[in-house]
Amino acid sequence: MLCLAVPTAHGQTVRTIIDTDSLSVGARQQLTVTVRHDGSRMAVFPDQQLGPVPPGAIGMVGDLELLSRVSTGSRLLADESRVDSVVYEITTFALDTARVAASVGLATELDTARFASVEGLLPVRSVVPEDAEDIRDLAPLVEFPRAVWPWILLFLAALVVIWYFFLRKRPDEAPEEAYVPPEPEEPAIEEALRRLQSLAAHPPAETGVKPYFVELSDIVRTYLARRTHVPARELTTRELLLELDQRAALKRDRIREVNQLLSVSDMVKFADQRPGPETAAQTLEAARESIQRTESDLRPAPAPEEEVAA
Repeated sequence: MLCLAVPTAHGQTVRTIIDTDSLSVGARQQLTVTVRHDGSRMAVFPDQQLGPVPPGAIGMVGDLELLSRVSTGSRLLADESRVDSVVYEITTFALDTARVAASVGLATELDTARFASVEGLLPVRSVVPEDAEDIRDLAPLVEFPRAVWPWILLFLAALVVIWYFFLRKRPDEAPEEAYVPPEPEEPAIEEALRRLQSLAAHPPAETGVKPYFVELSDIVRTYLARRTHVPARELTTRELLLELDQRAALKRDRIREVNQLLSVSDMVKFADQRPGPETAAQTLEAARESIQRTESDLRPAPAPEEEVAA
């Protein structure tokens, strides 16, 4: 078992644990990342940090690919410090040696500060056995009888064509129905502001903290999906930020605002954080302002007025 621990500023400690002393290429194993801190900030784990990742992964820690979150945990210690942890399913395709480098940040609701990274090396076992022999010569070709089933399928297809064009009785044609135009869809910005107003009327004291932030996150994701055509509701926060950065015509300031809003909601959903009523109201107002700024950025510029002929 590999265990790496690094003390950081203000009494924080970052620890990385892998349940083996070596890795195999392509094998799936588990990695545990924990951070001990004084509880005044929220832990930001490797898969929540913006950066390029391979397809099918949610993050990278050195040469290790994070495939998924297995579990999350959080507990208070006797000295009133807090320990947050995440267990990941990992794999690697490094040869001989894999570098383990996990960084954990501690964040307030308005900024993120990276405190420390833990690093180490793990040997990677080869998938080729040591007693493997040289490549053998090709075996002689074996003749198989000619397949009959393609001719059977062709014959059945011919019967279907004959039945469709010559034997099938065609029913009387149904009268053509009048075209009814679809109802106009509510604009994305109006839908988002309407849902935010409804959510503001039902604070966490009525709905509960977790349902409140789940709804707030869905409002932001639904708006982005409709305005940018990115499947925002099906992606993780990290995947969504990458898609917005690569495909959507959004300013970097808007992407940072989305990151801050969804990170607060993720802390409530996955890390069991419980912000107070004032924080909930401030987060909702920040979402409203961010959506309005995004709408202003995406709205096409008005066409110039035509010159009046003299």
